[in-house]
Amino acid sequence: MIGSDLGIAYVLEEIGVHTGLIFVRYYFTALMGLKLDVIPIAVVSGWVTLLYIAWVITNLLIDGSPIPTRHTPSLIVLRAVVGALVVTTFDLNYDPIAVENGWWVWLDGDSYFGVPVHNYVGWLRSIRVLSSSRVSVTP
Repeated sequence: MIGSDLGIAYVLEEIGVHTGLIFVRYYFTALMGLKLDVIPIAVVSGWVTLLYIAWVITNLLIDGSPIPTRHTPSLIVLRAVVGALVVTTFDLNYDPIAVENGWWVWLDGDSYFGVPVHNYVGWLRSIRVLSSSRVSVTP
């Protein structure tokens, strides 16, 4: 789970930075430290941490357990949606802080405290797909 999350997070960030797809156009500043190409290692590791926390919270909300106990098609969809909402809710708070501190810069708009609204749409879509892949994965 962690290895695939690292790889997926890195690829999504690369696509985002180089094309503007997914999250719209942005770049990371030197304040973010060591980078692979233009993607800070801290950002990729942050994705993994956040995905795991969201996975546990989602399972607690749905199953009352940090590990999923029920696996039905409707719960697969529900887990994906709830997981995406948990991560996006975190990002609604975190991204404006990152912009304010100069960790990254958005090139297209400042709809919500300096962050384009489309960024949050990108998070919802990306995390919904990633959450769907965690249906029967255990830590």
